[in-house]
Amino acid sequence: MELISRLRSDANLRYLHNGPQKSGRGRKKKFAGKVNTKKIDKRRVRHIYEDEQTRIFSLIVNSVNLKMNILLVCVENLDPTR
Repeated sequence: MELISRLRSDANLRYLHNGPQKSGRGRKKKFAGKVNTKKIDKRRVRHIYEDEQTRIFSLIVNSVNLKMNILLVCVENLDPTR
């Protein structure tokens, strides 16, 4: 899978936590780990488009440096000659 973005290759990105929160005192969990841009976790991405040559996925992550959530797009080439 290739990441298409205008970010640096060593950008500090975090997955958003969407699971159940623990009860009790303290702040609720906002982030669920760091994003490895070389190996995106396919369980967290959303499938957008597919044809015979490519698959396109999207993912909303938090950028530490930009201090905001951003949308990433990942493209997976299915054709081995490309």
